[in-house]
Amino acid sequence: MQWFLRLTINQWAALSTLLVGLYLEAVEWLDLYPWTTSFAITHGDNGQQSIDVITGIVLLAMVLALWRGGRIASVVSALLLGFWMWLLAWLAPLDESIPTLGTHILRK
Repeated sequence: MQWFLRLTINQWAALSTLLVGLYLEAVEWLDLYPWTTSFAITHGDNGQQSIDVITGIVLLAMVLALWRGGRIASVVSALLLGFWMWLLAWLAPLDESIPTLGTHILRK
């Protein structure tokens, strides 16, 4: 049987969280035009390098906890991701430099 058919729900959640973490770090550190605004590798050159590293470490800890399984890991991970999304939605209107959904299309 295929290896991916034997994964548990928590392991699927761990893989999904890993993909989200890789995407977030790639968007922050690499040029992924048109999603980023520069044409060179940014190396986190936005004054938030420590936040980016902390975010990566927290996401990696979530991946490891989810892979090992358990309801507590699932609940804590869901709460952390939910808080993060709430925080981003709350901060975006306060800072015009934070792009919101669809704003890169409106600027053209």
